[in-house]
Amino acid sequence: MLTVDANVILRYMLNDHPMMSEAVRERLARESFLIKPEVLAEVIYVLGKVYKLSKEEVANSISELLNTANVYMEFEDIVRCAVKTYKSYSLDFVDCMLYAYETVNREKIFTFDKSLLKILGKLK
Repeated sequence: MLTVDANVILRYMLNDHPMMSEAVRERLARESFLIKPEVLAEVIYVLGKVYKLSKEEVANSISELLNTANVYMEFEDIVRCAVKTYKSYSLDFVDCMLYAYETVNREKIFTFDKSLLKILGKLK
């Protein structure tokens, strides 16, 4: 299994560089890819800030990626919760990951971020 970086994922998702995109597809046909949450956070940032995709488009694209054969995600249940939260709330993805760690894993999160506190039910 190969751990992949953000550029590999972006070339696969965007299909915007014929040679690189094809190389990613060929490699994925032969081997499994592992995506780390930190890498996914970078992908989400780039899709939103550089490529100007809406949160819904980003979330839908990431969900599709996670359903791709031979693509595996570390902490997949946490990431899926974070992607769903990202699509629904005005939070950046890292805050959505923190929300998911608390709601899925029952980890206690200490934050001053009012938006995060609000969806965690700690701020009225």
